[in-house]
Amino acid sequence: LDFDWEKVVHELLEHGACSFQIFTPEYCAELVREAEKYEYVRQPEVLAGGKVREQISSFGNLPEDRLFHKVADDFAELLYRESCTNSFATPLCFNEFNLQRYDKGSLGVTPHKEGKSCRNLVAVFVLTGDAKYAICKDRGGTDPRYFETTPGNVIVMRGVGFYGKNDQPMHFVSDV
Repeated sequence: LDFDWEKVVHELLEHGACSFQIFTPEYCAELVREAEKYEYVRQPEVLAGGKVREQISSFGNLPEDRLFHKVADDFAELLYRESCTNSFATPLCFNEFNLQRYDKGSLGVTPHKEGKSCRNLVAVFVLTGDAKYAICKDRGGTDPRYFETTPGNVIVMRGVGFYGKNDQPMHFVSDV
């Protein structure tokens, strides 16, 4: 894993998100094999009082002894070491963890912000497929800034509390 934490911090503070490769193709394939073992549940299509639409299935009850928990623990430890702890308002821990699957042709997720429980960072690990992931200025998707979604990449997005910032970027997934 070769990434420049200072560059990541700059991108997060300047733009709200960044993307970089984290998994080798072989490790990514191993994660996909595990992900394919789970039964996904289609989520409601309309959220936030009709302001957000999504077409997604998810699985969120991951057993703690599985590879995905090791990924989260290793990633949190790596970020904690790299950041020297000055990046985070509260101790870094991934408090929400689920696998998400978009069917081919899905509308993805319309522009939205994560809930306030998403503190410090949001990490989206891309395992397979092709889609567009962008941050934008508003619910209309104005001025999108797209991020690399190559399988094996992680998209890291600023959450509430990162370097004392109390805002999160509006973002969406499209062209699945």
